[in-house]
Amino acid sequence: MKKTAHFSLRYKIGSGNINNLYLSASADSDYCSNLLDRKSFTGYIVKLGPHIINWESQKQKTQAHSTAEAELMAIDSVVRDLKFQTFILDEIFGPDDSPIEIFSDSQAAIALAENDMSNKRTKHIDTKFFYCRELLEQNFIRFKYVDSASQVSDVMTKPLGPLKHKYCIERMFKTNT
Repeated sequence: MKKTAHFSLRYKIGSGNINNLYLSASADSDYCSNLLDRKSFTGYIVKLGPHIINWESQKQKTQAHSTAEAELMAIDSVVRDLKFQTFILDEIFGPDDSPIEIFSDSQAAIALAENDMSNKRTKHIDTKFFYCRELLEQNFIRFKYVDSASQVSDVMTKPLGPLKHKYCIERMFKTNT
């Protein structure tokens, strides 16, 4: 904490062009990281242009059976938050039909969300986590894969070494998620 006392969130008047205020998000999970109950952690960051407007870090309510399922649960959490955020932003700025980019480092979770891959390895995944598939079909969201080393929302799910922590914090406050 001593080394991060100078970190702060600041919103300057006139710091953003109204045309550059688009929603984006980054979602991640840390699979089975709680050693007591083996539940995973979800972390996500929601940005409006370069500004962080919401974030979450919490233990998932149910136990995931795979890394892909834990990541899908994290994506589901951020999608539900984005739906709420767009409701508010549509009231302020008017509707925006462009899809919201969600950055994830899980190709398996993205594939599960984008494709109907019902088989014996995925049939246990609760259907409520496939709400994002419906929003994909409506062009409300789109996924963008980001490699694990570049996943900014890692800082929301697990303790990191000093270099990775610094990288995540610095990237959180840049224009791209």
